[in-house]
Amino acid sequence: MEANENGTLKSLQQKLSVGKGASRNWVKADYNAKKNQTVIKSGTGEEDDEGASKQVKPGLVLLRLATSNGSLVIEY
Repeated sequence: MEANENGTLKSLQQKLSVGKGASRNWVKADYNAKKNQTVIKSGTGEEDDEGASKQVKPGLVLLRLATSNGSLVIEY
């Protein structure tokens, strides 16, 4: 996390993963206040930005852990 001199958010990097091995799911989110957008990358297995899916969403998007049918999932 980076803040401006006035205390407002400048950038925020988040990373969550659930599971292990080949069934591991991971999500990274990088917020840039200057562009007012969050770039979200997600994939399975080991973290590999080359094979990740990528989405760009407006504003600040926060990652959160949740449950779905008794399993942990990452929502955004």
